[in-house]
Amino acid sequence: MRKILLSAAFALMAASSLTAQSAGNMVSAGEPAGIVTVLMNAVYDAELNKDSADDPFIRLTTNAYPISIVFYGCDRQTNLNCDSVQFISGLDRDQPWDAESAISFMLDYRFIAVSLDDEGDPIFTWDVFTGDGIPTVSFLTTVERFEDSVRLAADKVFAK
Repeated sequence: MRKILLSAAFALMAASSLTAQSAGNMVSAGEPAGIVTVLMNAVYDAELNKDSADDPFIRLTTNAYPISIVFYGCDRQTNLNCDSVQFISGLDRDQPWDAESAISFMLDYRFIAVSLDDEGDPIFTWDVFTGDGIPTVSFLTTVERFEDSVRLAADKVFAK
């Protein structure tokens, strides 16, 4: 009897959790316009565009540096139903940033990845798999943390 009661209680809690995270509280790479709406409601300046492959991408203006949000896992024919996004921000240096500094930065900031373009300028990326949806609060927290990480990176990249 106890197992049945515990199972019923667990099922009720799971159902409540699913109801609390209804479509209005979730964002998905499969709905780029919905991500733009969430960003704009959070007082970001966000603009939905398409890249040269006709995949969606978002230009995001923040208090720090511009961020692009590109979409991955999209259907190859329709460019719809994407399953993940990648935040990207690049910094333009007068002199190339060395690979050792880029690696050192990544060791201190666990989610962000750094690559160097052909001029040695750092490009910062952060991938987020959304699948059918993740909580809006989690998505916005990721945006804020990426923005903070780029700001911290800029301090190191442009240090004298």
